[in-house]
Amino acid sequence: MLELRDYQIKGRDFLKENKKVLLADSVGLGKSIQALTAAEIPVLLACPTYLMRQWKGYIKNQYPCASVSLCEGSRSLREKELSLNTDFTIINIEMLRTFEFKRKYKTFIVDEAHNLAGRNAQQSKNARKLAKEIPNVYLLTATPIRNTPDDLYMQLSILDYKNFSSYHRFVSDYCSVVETPWKIQVVGISNPEKLRRDLEKYMLRRTYSDAGRTLPPLIEEVITIKPTDFWRKKYNDIKNQYSIEDINFKNAMEVYTVLRQVTLCDEKLDVVKNLINDIHDDAGTIIFTWYRNSAYEVGEYLKVPYITGDVSANERIDIAKNNKVIVANIAALGTGVDLSNKNNIIFLEEDHSPSRMEQAIGRVQRDRLSTDPVRIFYIHIDKTLDQHVHNSRGNKEATILQVLKDEYVS
Repeated sequence: MLELRDYQIKGRDFLKENKKVLLADSVGLGKSIQALTAAEIPVLLACPTYLMRQWKGYIKNQYPCASVSLCEGSRSLREKELSLNTDFTIINIEMLRTFEFKRKYKTFIVDEAHNLAGRNAQQSKNARKLAKEIPNVYLLTATPIRNTPDDLYMQLSILDYKNFSSYHRFVSDYCSVVETPWKIQVVGISNPEKLRRDLEKYMLRRTYSDAGRTLPPLIEEVITIKPTDFWRKKYNDIKNQYSIEDINFKNAMEVYTVLRQVTLCDEKLDVVKNLINDIHDDAGTIIFTWYRNSAYEVGEYLKVPYITGDVSANERIDIAKNNKVIVANIAALGTGVDLSNKNNIIFLEEDHSPSRMEQAIGRVQRDRLSTDPVRIFYIHIDKTLDQHVHNSRGNKEATILQVLKDEYVS
């Protein structure tokens, strides 16, 4: 059984005292152990599917005598597991959408709780309904704000529906908005001091510095590639004419997707190959893409293992642990896997969301024996969406940092 550090004891006590809490400590600070040691049995634990078995193993290591139901497989098998009177019942978050939870649980834990930020999603609404009936509710996420401050609304509404019953009032109280022809769009925060003050009762967030722990430094480099005239013409044709060769695109989103994907060109792949050859580092390299197909393509080109959502959780861990160079799309390896055996990160495609990028980087930049820096390389094709995505994320980060403390800022 793990022995709690001082900051984890304070976190556990905060959860127990405040009952319904968003625990938003930085990646790697041990949110799981704080929640488990604060929990009263029986516990309903919801998490992404790929973390379910990991949670079961973690619980059994901490409490060998505890009984655990793992609700996976067919619907009938999940319902059978759900009916058992065990100490811990583990479900995937999607089960909140359609399953009934009749048992009287004393604690409700949601891991990666930012997945419940969608206020119109049925799983979020049902989580809120369930949380009203359970005395202890612990939402765990290192990234409670994925893009804009209103991402917090549904998580706070799950914790305290009485005070956060109106999304529009939340936006009016805390958010900056712009009017578009279709809707009011949140673009920033209007009153960060009030929001931080009002969050004190509900959210606990510590960085590595707060916890008295040290992260390896980050060294970042942007490598900009000037493409051939032929490639530039193809890119501009797609952007300006909504077509390429004999293919016509129907709308701007299709064009955007194709433009991002065509930036994964031979020039970019050659730069990555040369970069890996130049990195003399036994700790290894993780190459991140945004699109799943890009991970396939890069893995095949470099002849290294690649990880996507098709790879099981256990296989992801094995591949990451046993290979010097691996490729993964951010969604598949941005959470749930320790990548501290790598020292280098190459982003061939980036995410618009600062929090998803933070999660991916946090898999590598963790407290460890080695003090070697983590090196991050962003590979951009000049005057393309590569640069737009990179720059727009920086603007979102500035907004998020008005509310949350973070060690990583690109």
